[in-house]
This record gives sequence, C-alpha cells and structure tokens, in this order.
Amino acid sequence: ELPTGRGLNLSHVTPGRLYSVSSVFLAQALADNLAVWLCYALPLPVGGVDRRFQAKRFQDELVRKVPAARALLERHAAFLQEIEQYRQAWAHTMAGGALPFSDLGASADVDEPSMMLGVPADLSWETGGEGLGVGPAPFPLGEFTARVFEGAAGFFLTWLRFALDHVHAA
Repeated sequence: ELPTGRGLNLSHVTPGRLYSVSSVFLAQALADNLAVWLCYALPLPVGGVDRRFQAKRFQDELVRKVPAARALLERHAAFLQEIEQYRQAWAHTMAGGALPFSDLGASADVDEPSMMLGVPADLSWETGGEGLGVGPAPFPLGEFTARVFEGAAGFFLTWLRFALDHVHAA
C-alpha cells in the first residue's frame, strides 16, 4: 500500500514503478508461456516468435485444431493488446511504470493536494507522441494493477479450462 496526498514522496516512486511494470511483464510472460505449452500439448506446428497469443500463426493453428478457441481469442484480445502496448512502451523507453501525478495548480487545495502514483492511460503521453502532457486521467496505481491482475486471472482461468477440455494425454 503506497500513500497518496501529502504522505506520497519521491521514495515511493521506485516501488510504484517496479510494481506496475512487473505486473505487466509477469502477465505477458505467463501468457507467452501458456502459448508455448499449448503448442506442445495440442500439438500445434508453431515455432519461434509465433508461439504467443498475439501471433496470427499461433491463432490460426489453434483455431484450426480447436475451432472453439476462436471465441476465447476474441474474448481476451483487448486484454492482450493492452498488456502488449504497455510492455512495448516500457521495454523500449528509458523508464516505465507508475509516475507521480498531482492536481497542484491555480485551483488546487494547497493544504491537501491530490497527489498519487498513477499509470498513464494514454501511452503517447509517456512516449512523446501526439498531445504530450495532455490526455485522459491516469489510472491510480492500485486501479491499474487490479485491472492487470483481473484481466490476467480471467485469461488464465479461461485457457486452463480450455486445456482441461481439449488437451488429452497421448
């Protein structure tokens, strides 16, 4: 639990960044490992960089082998895309993860500023794209990580159920 408001200081930034980045990288790594396992378990003729849920070849072979997989891939496509976008941005910039945000300005309550660690909802804000510094409000750190963990839990439970239904011992 990291503080907000006046209790938040620069010593909280590094743990907040680590927590947010590691949640994304862990979710992506687990998804990639699940795809590799499915390639062996079903088996699927997919190798190398195509052994991941976002790869068209993996998706095509999975659906060819088990047509019911199409609906599951579609159900979790937005989660996988969001995780991949954050992973790509954070792996290819000098720093990623939660940042300190504040509403300090002309109309802010200077006695109790609203300060928090948050994750940019629009990655172009962080990576220098269009509208730098302007965009949707950031996700509070706890909300962002809950979003990642809830998406990951739904994803993994779906594919574990799929494995129980479709992977058979040789």
